[in-house]
Amino acid sequence: MNSFELENSIKSLTTREKTILKLIVLGNSTKKIAEKLNNSKRTIDTHRQNIAVKFNRSGQGNLFLFLIENKARVIENLEMVDQ
Repeated sequence: MNSFELENSIKSLTTREKTILKLIVLGNSTKKIAEKLNNSKRTIDTHRQNIAVKFNRSGQGNLFLFLIENKARVIENLEMVDQ
């Protein structure tokens, strides 16, 4: 995924999905994210699935691998979009 595609994927996220994406990139589990955001684990799983679709990744595992491999780029783009 090039920088343009990454930026567009991040722009397509809802505010809540961006929050969850940040927490995922920081290494939080679904359970921890659910606790921090006062949501159910199932709700967070749904958001993670939606994020995976918007990043054109098949499944949450592939999304997680992509995010870990591209952590710096994702964080940089999240910060740019939030400005």
